[in-house]
Amino acid sequence: MSNPLQDKVDQFIVDEGLNHQYVNGDQNTLVQTAGGPVPSIAKQAKDNDAAINAAGLLGQVNASKDAAQSAMTGAQFAMTGAQAARDGALIQAGVYVDEPTGRAAVADGQAFKVQGSGVIAAFEYRRVNSASATLIAIYPSSAAVSALQSILPSLAPSGYAWALTDAFFSAAIGVKTDGTFTAVVTDIANLVATVSRIGNLTTASSPPAGYSYAWMDSLGQMAAGITTSGSFIISNLTALLTSINQLNIGSSSVISEQSTPTSGVFSIKDGFGSTAARVNADGSVEVDTLTVRALKVTSVSAQSLAVAASTVSALMPDMPHVISYGQSLGEGVNALPPLSTVQKYNAVSFNGGVRAQDGGTDPAVTHASLIPMVETQFDTGNGVAGETPLSGMTEFIHERLVAENPGFNASAMSLLGSAPGQGSQSIANLSKGGSYYQRLLNDVSYGVSLANAASKLYQTTAITWTQGEADQSLGTSASAYITALNTLLANVNSDAAAASGQSQAVRMIMYQMGSYKALGGTYPTIAFAQRDACRQNANMFLACPMYQFDNSDAGVHLTNVSSRWLGAYYGLVYKRVVIDGLVWKPTMATSWVRQGKVALIKFNVPGGGLVFDTSYVTDPGNYGFSLVDSSGNPLTISGVSLLQNDTVKIVAATAIPAGAKWRYGWGNGTANYGRTAGPRGCLRDSMGDTIVYAGAGNQPMHNWAIVDEQILN
Repeated sequence: MSNPLQDKVDQFIVDEGLNHQYVNGDQNTLVQTAGGPVPSIAKQAKDNDAAINAAGLLGQVNASKDAAQSAMTGAQFAMTGAQAARDGALIQAGVYVDEPTGRAAVADGQAFKVQGSGVIAAFEYRRVNSASATLIAIYPSSAAVSALQSILPSLAPSGYAWALTDAFFSAAIGVKTDGTFTAVVTDIANLVATVSRIGNLTTASSPPAGYSYAWMDSLGQMAAGITTSGSFIISNLTALLTSINQLNIGSSSVISEQSTPTSGVFSIKDGFGSTAARVNADGSVEVDTLTVRALKVTSVSAQSLAVAASTVSALMPDMPHVISYGQSLGEGVNALPPLSTVQKYNAVSFNGGVRAQDGGTDPAVTHASLIPMVETQFDTGNGVAGETPLSGMTEFIHERLVAENPGFNASAMSLLGSAPGQGSQSIANLSKGGSYYQRLLNDVSYGVSLANAASKLYQTTAITWTQGEADQSLGTSASAYITALNTLLANVNSDAAAASGQSQAVRMIMYQMGSYKALGGTYPTIAFAQRDACRQNANMFLACPMYQFDNSDAGVHLTNVSSRWLGAYYGLVYKRVVIDGLVWKPTMATSWVRQGKVALIKFNVPGGGLVFDTSYVTDPGNYGFSLVDSSGNPLTISGVSLLQNDTVKIVAATAIPAGAKWRYGWGNGTANYGRTAGPRGCLRDSMGDTIVYAGAGNQPMHNWAIVDEQILN
């Protein structure tokens, strides 16, 4: 590949040689240039001798030639007899008419001069012996020097007072009309200069302390310099490409290129020479210890994180049972038509169906065998049921196991799902002693026997609780509801242990009821009771609110896609709690404070950072946040913003009084509930940036903030 800088250097060397021939060439020299042959100064003088008149005066030579034809052929000499006479007068005594005469007149080693002619005033020789002498100098005549001085400015490019040009009439070196000396390319072995300027950089006549040489910008700030210890320092370096074998950073770390692939091709070492990070020949990166304040990635897989099968915390049975219990939402009422009509993975149900009671009233008949789990349509007597949350739940559990737990054989585990609940029933009617609870017990007892018959170990691992509308309508108090919920879960644990002998606790995973307004209520009593129950009971977990889902009717039931998507949220919590052994909390407030007009609310964020999403959930105003005084009167809000990735800032129009409350996700919207009309909010985390549920149309699994209300202390 051509090197422009080297090309210019090479051309300069060539041009310098041509200039030397032009000035110092003898009377027979023709300089071969790109523009054609050019006679030397001596040859031009010789060629013009014919014009010398009898009186010894040089004729006026008028040979104005186009400079574009040749940079040097336009040289003209005007020699007069007076100039020739003056040249003779300048030659001092001891000048001889020719070399032999001078050589004969001096001793060996002595110098002598011989009179010249034309453009040469004299020649200087040094006698070697009586037979030879060495030419040591040639003295041009004043006429030659004047002629050269007269033609050089006329040959200079525009803007130059004087210049030496190359074969293409470009200035290689010269003096500009403003007095600036320029050279296109310089090759200097040793430069001694008090101050030099490169572009906008000027070398400092008095470098800063500790520096022997420095370049300063137009503001007097050091751009680069050489310290007294020999280090080259650059204040700010921008480079498209650098090649550095070893780079020292400060005094404590070194970045170096390795010489052998076995030790890595690139590494970062500390001040003791220990490798902190290394890029291997195969492209992998090794880091001994990594501390990250915030990490955002496009996707995370267990393979890329090297998650081992040991991350499965619990001793998982090969037939874990998940029970969808509660009212019509847990039964899939109005979630039509069923979507999961083909078994996914190896989930199973009783032969009576996901709702075993759909097959009849005799449990021995409806629980005679296990079949592939599929969703069916059936009139429950309290609405036509279709897609329950169970298929979405079991499917998402399996997908998370495959994605997050390499080495765990998910295909060897058959998830058993059943939905023994009933629509429009209160928590009292669904509790132990009622016919619906007996359905649940039938599912457990037959599950144990059928699993054992298939040589599998059975456990009731979780119950999903999708209930609350009936108690919201009945006016059940929050405290009574929490008490009943705790009792229900305690009974399920006791009865499951009696049936299977299991010691593992049954977890309850629930939604947060969202249809209080559609049911004619003015306060989300049951939603807050569910929130508080999950905060108080270590085996209860709140999966998500409901305002982000789509409704199939007047605002109580879900579409088939949303019912399946709700199941995925249940599956996510199941994976984290039952399988991973983690403590799950949704996007919910953990602390809050007020001062003057400002209130700050800090949230638990399951994944990524907080986001106000108004594209999926429309903004009901202030992103769903509101303020009221101690009497419930609204307070005007000037603005709501994200202060940090886990903190919301509310600014009121006036100072927030003592006893005021902040609210989120309720007190706004119309009578229905959902993401565009009902009570709602726009706050969520960013987990869906990395985890998506394909079964609901590639829905991102963002965790939307739960409905809440708290007193600002």
